[in-house]
Amino acid sequence: MAKTLKDLVLALLNATLILLALCLFLAWKTVDGANQIADTVEKTVQAMTPVRTGMQEVVAQLEGLRGDLDALDKETSLNDLPQLAEIQSQLDALSVQLSEAQMRIDDLSDRPGQLLDEAITATADAVATRLAALRGCVPAPS
Repeated sequence: MAKTLKDLVLALLNATLILLALCLFLAWKTVDGANQIADTVEKTVQAMTPVRTGMQEVVAQLEGLRGDLDALDKETSLNDLPQLAEIQSQLDALSVQLSEAQMRIDDLSDRPGQLLDEAITATADAVATRLAALRGCVPAPS
């Protein structure tokens, strides 16, 4: 009886240690994945800095061209030069597009923490899905 009880306690201890090792391994892999995501987000934000600077320069050049066209318009009537009116409308359209793109880039660059949170949440969801699949439990279709 004592031997059986001793074997049962040892088996329970062994199973507990195996589960603990499995949990530690899964936690380690999850943290490693989160660190990789954080590094990727950080590199992406750093890579956006030259793009942001370049877009600011392009916007400044467009504004300079628009100023030149306005000065030319004061000297002559744009009705006399239809090509200039078309160029000005194209510059206006490009300026709007660049401003919208710059706002999106600024928004992404200004909130890397939120990007990181979204990436970690997506990783956690993927890990939970894989663990559920390993267990053989599949969520009920919604």
